[in-house]
Amino acid sequence: MSHTQRGYIDKTQVFLNGFTNDEYLDFIENVLCELPNTFEDRFYLTQGTTWVNNQLLIAESRMYQVTLSDFDKYFVINIIAKQNSSLTELAVFSLENVSSNILDDISKYYDVWSKVSFRTSLRRLIPSKFNRPPKVDIDRTL
Repeated sequence: MSHTQRGYIDKTQVFLNGFTNDEYLDFIENVLCELPNTFEDRFYLTQGTTWVNNQLLIAESRMYQVTLSDFDKYFVINIIAKQNSSLTELAVFSLENVSSNILDDISKYYDVWSKVSFRTSLRRLIPSKFNRPPKVDIDRTL
């Protein structure tokens, strides 16, 4: 059973005016602004200087860590069930639901692709690369 769920965000949604720090900070703020909190397991933001397995730790709770990875054309949001805890079994059991809630909240700002679904953002009027219909070569179809 996997202990990590991932959501992929195309960087062209983040960097609209070149690769600026302001756009990156807005992106981080949008990712973190509505992390689901319950009384039992609240998410806390980190200082943005901690790294876990070469991933930037941006938030954590007693059961989960939310990290950010930077891959070529994509940012990857990783939701990781913490290990070596009395709550590990519960965290792994609830991981799919928690990650779905987190990615749903992020999709208010960005199109998010994951292994099991694609969430289209409400913010963007033009479709993302993931959501465009496939290109048809007219010469080949005739």
